[in-house]
Amino acid sequence: MKYIIGIDGGGSKTEAVSTTLKGKLIKTGRGGSININIVGVEEAYENLRRVIEKVKLNGKAEICVLGAAGVEKRENMKHLYEKCMELDFSEKLIITSDAKIALESILDGEKIIVISGTGSIALAEDKSGETIRAGGWGYILDDEGSGFWIGLKALREVLREYDGRSERSKLTPLILEKYGLNEAKLLVDIFYSGKLKVQNIANITKLVAEAEEMGDEKAHRIFLEAGRNLAEMALAIIRKVNWRKPKIYCFGGVFNATDTILQAMRKEIIKVKPEAKVEKSNIKPIAGTVILALKKLRVKINREIYQNILQWSRVENGR
Repeated sequence: MKYIIGIDGGGSKTEAVSTTLKGKLIKTGRGGSININIVGVEEAYENLRRVIEKVKLNGKAEICVLGAAGVEKRENMKHLYEKCMELDFSEKLIITSDAKIALESILDGEKIIVISGTGSIALAEDKSGETIRAGGWGYILDDEGSGFWIGLKALREVLREYDGRSERSKLTPLILEKYGLNEAKLLVDIFYSGKLKVQNIANITKLVAEAEEMGDEKAHRIFLEAGRNLAEMALAIIRKVNWRKPKIYCFGGVFNATDTILQAMRKEIIKVKPEAKVEKSNIKPIAGTVILALKKLRVKINREIYQNILQWSRVENGR
């Protein structure tokens, strides 16, 4: 049986599918991150091996498209390629960024995608097919408006509150309870010991959302700033491509944490480009791996095939 494999490796988790050449789902699999920048080479290798085992069939796939965070670094691309060759599960292999596969999942013309998960990035293609990007330069230098950025912002606010440099908020008790601490200064030891990984810090976004639901103004302001940062990325691309009615599609878990981010982002973009359309994507990025795989096999993506893909990749209830 001829089949293809698609893998979406984000900052915190990896999803995989195998499908027919008509886009019909065969198997699905989930696993840990394969982002070498975050989890290291060995853990990324093991997570990749496990997720491939969940979706492969007897015999090699015709093609595998792997979209992964962190592959802009050539060394990471090389590591993942070598591991896939070692596993020997596919006749052809394409490795690209997780942002690229999100872009492929949307078939609209003048589209921009904004991803905010563990990290953040905006991406588009101009009429010549050239990739235009903004942001996504890693959690140390950039990733503004991402889960990591939000979590780090919250930790800083907790320490400011401890010092008396800022008013108390709901963030302090929620975060201290999460880590079983009775003093904010103890967070410093955990942070610098390396026990708080990038994903752990990004997951603090959920606590910020909880604080916002309780009416906390500081949490609300963090989300407003995140939305404005993500809008800046989209606007940077809009200025470069100069589209009259750009469509901005938002992906990633951060957009599921609160509506505040999307609303703030839309407000900033509409100020500059009133004709722009800004909305959460209702398609999972992994759909883009299958679409790109079929294109590389020179299979025309007709209505039947796209509907087959939508049946298993459509987002339900915004998740």
